[in-house]
Amino acid sequence: MTERRGEKLIGIQLGRAVAAILVVLYHGGRMLPQYVGPIDVAKYFTFGNAGVDFFFALSGFIIFYVHQQDINNPARLGHYLFRRITRVYPIYWAVTLLAIGLLVAKSDWVTLSPWHVIASLLLIPEARQDPLVGVAVSEPGAKPRQGRKRNCGK
Repeated sequence: MTERRGEKLIGIQLGRAVAAILVVLYHGGRMLPQYVGPIDVAKYFTFGNAGVDFFFALSGFIIFYVHQQDINNPARLGHYLFRRITRVYPIYWAVTLLAIGLLVAKSDWVTLSPWHVIASLLLIPEARQDPLVGVAVSEPGAKPRQGRKRNCGK
């Protein structure tokens, strides 16, 4: 929620929503072929990657705006972490489980190692392979790993 002392950031929230939709379309166009085979939709959403930086800049501002009174207040850290975790993980787990379902449907489930599934669900980056949902982990300055085939467990 982006409310602080009764103030709402509606314009910023709308901008963030547009950016998020662009990002989802961009990543969906890039990621779906890995799970469902060749489809040529990515070319229509190449501009969506611009939404990533915009979305994160706006989100960072909103997080700061909402939680600035919590800075240097260790007693509020647990509350902050709980709110962040409960906003990020449930939807990410749902998408990861969908990705696992698509791999199983493609009979690619045999290559799923237990560690890779656990690491993906906990957002633990691995040096040798992408998470099951490849856009889940960002590293500052990292280049996208486009065109890589999934190597789930080898």
